[in-house]
Amino acid sequence: MKKNLLNILFYSCLGLFLLLLILILTVDVSINPITNYGVGLYSLNELFLVNIGDVKMWDMISDVFLVSSILSVFCIACLGLYQLIKYKSFKKVDSKILLLGGFIVIMIVIWLVFDNLLIINYRPIYIDGQLEGSFPSTHILVVTFVYLVSCQFFDMENKTKLFKIVLYGFSLVAILLTSVGRMFSLMHWFTDVLGGILLGLVLYFAYLKILQKLQVNK
Repeated sequence: MKKNLLNILFYSCLGLFLLLLILILTVDVSINPITNYGVGLYSLNELFLVNIGDVKMWDMISDVFLVSSILSVFCIACLGLYQLIKYKSFKKVDSKILLLGGFIVIMIVIWLVFDNLLIINYRPIYIDGQLEGSFPSTHILVVTFVYLVSCQFFDMENKTKLFKIVLYGFSLVAILLTSVGRMFSLMHWFTDVLGGILLGLVLYFAYLKILQKLQVNK
């Protein structure tokens, strides 16, 4: 991806995420009658809060994609460990793997901050009698970032255009189904899902920006 386009995408997604954050905090903040807590952009969020089918089924669908993304990270980590043992040097480990490890740490920090220190929204309903922070959706954040980054571990220069379309198309379907699953299971508001996608894209484009610099400096 060209550097200029990458910069535009990165700053656009970052700007949209910050704008969404401001709107949630200031516009149409109304009380959710189930939890008695305020929710920004309430009319928009209520529009997408639809219970379609089995709630547990939709929750399970979103969990499947989350677990699959975690397994992808585990497999990549095993590859990195193999390279470290083989070459006995971190410098010989693929930069894509080391960089992914750093971004996983960043995602954990983001999750801890938004779930414990900076709670923007609470879930639409109580879960097992507990009320938890819900912005941005961690499921969506992880799935968006990991599925897109995982595509970087294929040798894309030697792949056909059709292969690339199928690969990224599958990632987009995974993100879409996870998003739908989190809303239809009543686990998240629409703005939680949108925030997760935007933040996941911010991290993804940041990953690509740093990776390009590392590869140029080699």
